[in-house]
Amino acid sequence: MNDKQRSFRTSLILLMAFSLLITGCSLRIGYKSSSSSSKMNASFFFLSETKKKSLPLEDGDTLIIDYEIRLEQGLLRAKVEDPLGHELMTLEPNTQGVREITIQEDGVYKIVIQAEKAKGSYKIQWRVE
Repeated sequence: MNDKQRSFRTSLILLMAFSLLITGCSLRIGYKSSSSSSKMNASFFFLSETKKKSLPLEDGDTLIIDYEIRLEQGLLRAKVEDPLGHELMTLEPNTQGVREITIQEDGVYKIVIQAEKAKGSYKIQWRVE
């Protein structure tokens, strides 16, 4: 490796480190996503961030989640939290299916996606009955 390549590599590493500091340690490489009021989808080559989707729900509602989570490397976790932040459900990597939760109290629930140095994808859709 010559001095020019070494200098370029060093500059690139410093730029990535600086970007992490500015963005609050969120990093996306090869990231493609879509989101709406009832779905979250993404595929990525490298992802380190947390995404949250708020869902106002009422006592007696049934939250139905259809999901597929694929992980090739790193850590990827999807979960549903109650209004106090307690975990109600975990959606494991490399699984797919349909899960249901009957809501016990009114409030804003959250679907949370946590990724650390992850390569993979997720597709999560939900509806309330």
